[in-house]
Amino acid sequence: MTARAMYLLYNLVSPLLALAFLAGFALSPRRRLLGNLFKELGERLTPSMEKLPGRPVWIHAASVGEVRSLPKLAAALKERMPDAPLLITCSTWAGRKEALKLTPHARLLPLDFYPLMRAFCRAANPSLLLIAETEIWPGLVLCARQREAKVFFMNARMSARSFGSYRLLRPILSWTLSMADGVLAQTPEDAERYGHFLPPGRRAEVTGNIKYDLVEPDASKEAEIKEGLRRAGFAGKPVFCAASTHPLDEEAVLGAFCAARESRHELKLLLAPRHPERAADALKAAAGAGLKCLRWRDRDSWSGEGDCLLMDELGWLAGFYPFCEAVFVGGTIAPVGGHNLLEPAAASKPVFFGRNYANALVAGRALLSSGGGFLAADGDELAARLKVLLHSPTFSATAGKKALEALRSLQGATEKTLGSVI
Repeated sequence: MTARAMYLLYNLVSPLLALAFLAGFALSPRRRLLGNLFKELGERLTPSMEKLPGRPVWIHAASVGEVRSLPKLAAALKERMPDAPLLITCSTWAGRKEALKLTPHARLLPLDFYPLMRAFCRAANPSLLLIAETEIWPGLVLCARQREAKVFFMNARMSARSFGSYRLLRPILSWTLSMADGVLAQTPEDAERYGHFLPPGRRAEVTGNIKYDLVEPDASKEAEIKEGLRRAGFAGKPVFCAASTHPLDEEAVLGAFCAARESRHELKLLLAPRHPERAADALKAAAGAGLKCLRWRDRDSWSGEGDCLLMDELGWLAGFYPFCEAVFVGGTIAPVGGHNLLEPAAASKPVFFGRNYANALVAGRALLSSGGGFLAADGDELAARLKVLLHSPTFSATAGKKALEALRSLQGATEKTLGSVI
């Protein structure tokens, strides 16, 4: 089947697929998220929008995570193209809400049905369209090109699993990508996979991941953190941090901490569950290991010092990293796939993590190759590596510097992206 025939079929079935998806969602446990259903449908099915003061730069980002990667890029675009308003579209209501923090011109992407998308692109009339990560919508690209907009897929990624699925749609995917001015990929592997769908002689460019450019030290709450650490009895003591943990991570961390404490009696633990609502369970586990644990949210009523400080409020963790000797990042012994491995590196701290770091593969590889990151498959291995760092301040400081170097080696994607699209 030719690309145009597939696109015709796509337009015929896309409204039906959207209705089927909506019906399935309404019957699922997540149906509570349909609270904005009628507002959402209004935006998805209404191609008109407010008149903008000029041809906008349009960024399409799927949801909250993708939108949160945009602040530096959005600020740079506003600076370099001051006469072009910034339009951000999203595929979810939560993403739209997050986008409103960056621009007043934020809305849901219309259904990718040619008559709707053509009318919306005519109303928006963009000069530049940047499509983030994996949002490959044929109608969006076609209609933007019909308005003579430049189109780039930026921060583009394609997993091995997705690549296998996309090969079944090669004609329409190749046709869609051929209309773009460029594909700016996160990694060489992503670039190679996209390259299979590009016209002969064209290649995807590797520009990196713009999310890494947002990872910086956080000193905004330094005074309050210092006071809290003093009152908890942590000031001047070595502190081991376990960040974004799940139950299996906590089991390993508590065992490793207690083992390391046998030779460093003054060692303290900062424990930060990935989900603060799990704080009571983490507190129980710490008490079961014989530790006196203080909850951060109760800091105004603490009496006495503790062995463990339980972080049960969001927005604080990154500010604690500078006061720690080393940081274990969770979701890596637990079979989750890993969380943000680079935040501790921004504070020049050695980073421990387990073998399940598929969600942070690039960051993990960079940390390991630099010597700033260390694999620990279980609590025993974590204890052994932690003891080495605690008893070798020079080695620990060097590892922290190498962790920061690993982070810096991954940064710069924002400037590379701007250099390719402007």
